[in-house]
Amino acid sequence: MRWKTRDPKVFYHEESRAYILVLYLDGHDFGIFRSEDLEEFQLSDRIALEGGFECPDLFRLPVEGSEEEKWVFWAGDGSYYAGNFDGYHFVQEQSRQYAYGARALPYAAQSWSGTQKGQVLNVAWLNSGTVDQQYTGVFSLPRQLSLVKKRRRRGKRQGSVASEADASA
Repeated sequence: MRWKTRDPKVFYHEESRAYILVLYLDGHDFGIFRSEDLEEFQLSDRIALEGGFECPDLFRLPVEGSEEEKWVFWAGDGSYYAGNFDGYHFVQEQSRQYAYGARALPYAAQSWSGTQKGQVLNVAWLNSGTVDQQYTGVFSLPRQLSLVKKRRRRGKRQGSVASEADASA
């Protein structure tokens, strides 16, 4: 690859039968790459997301109270963009939203899915603001994500994750 960047996100997209890699490129640009063998990736989409930078994530979320699902493109600062993804292209459907409000403490969140309960979970880095110290932050508690439809817009909802032991008690 010709971009000197880091923090790719790779997942398997069942519908298009390919591995998808999302990567921060430069400025506010991100790349979506595809591979059928996890060895050679081809750029399938380059998108500019207002204000977005670094540590991308792309995942599908349910919209509460409906059968609808939307894809969410997440940037390092907690900006997220709901839309559609067909395995090749991400089409943004609404303006930039903020997962954490105006706070800049959480950063570089990563998600995972495929849990037994079908949840999408997310953990962020909580930067302490210290520089040149042994301790510069900590990971957040895992959060469960979903979307909520409000007046034609979809907002993210996050809540704590109950452990299997808590759920059975």
